Amino acid sequence: MSTDEPKPAQQDITGQPRHDLFFRSAFSESALFRKLLIWLLPFLVELLDLDRMECEKDSFVDEQLKAHYSDIIYKIPLRGTDQNIVVFVLLEHKTSSDRFTMLQVLKYIVLIWLREYKQAEDEGRLADFMLPPILPIIVYHGEHKYTAPVRLGKLIRPVEGFEQYMLDFESMVLDLTQIDETGLPEDLELNAVLAVMQAVFRKDVADRVLRIYRKLKPKLSDPHYFQVSQQA
Repeated sequence: MSTDEPKPAQQDITGQPRHDLFFRSAFSESALFRKLLIWLLPFLVELLDLDRMECEKDSFVDEQLKAHYSDIIYKIPLRGTDQNIVVFVLLEHKTSSDRFTMLQVLKYIVLIWLREYKQAEDEGRLADFMLPPILPIIVYHGEHKYTAPVRLGKLIRPVEGFEQYMLDFESMVLDLTQIDETGLPEDLELNAVLAVMQAVFRKDVADRVLRIYRKLKPKLSDPHYFQVSQQA
């Protein structure tokens, strides 16, 4: 649901920014998303059943938003529960510090809750239904540090005495501009994808891409590596 205004040269024939397409293509692959989630939040391995997660990347795209979406949604059951006891992880892709990103994230959270409520109603589960937790993660790789608010409350005008009644929550932010190349994950596939995202807006993009290629080159003819990657 990105509102970034890409330059025409950065768009493909569908009108979508190429970096959005790269992001969606990469992290719509559940194996790569799994690696990202474990790198960011390793404790979730014990909490969530990652073998049963489902990507719902196109769940809430309507005609008006079709040219502007870049979010990815994963539905993941809790370990030891049925498929109705889940959490959602929402990836919101950004290449600029859009001040109202958290409003966009809120819209998606509400849409997910409304859909889950309707499904529980249709299945006669409302008596014990509870809204599922949703973890928003802003994945950012612009030219400068991410400076937009990461708490919804920062977008709401403060009024003394109203504080306890105001809706507020915070998003996790993966700001790739603040991570050195040496701080990227060891996993070669995830490392390469994040390194490409880091490189795309840098002046030394050619040198960075060459370094990525040199990392990958020894593995290009290694069938064991590709077998392991496909099973991850």
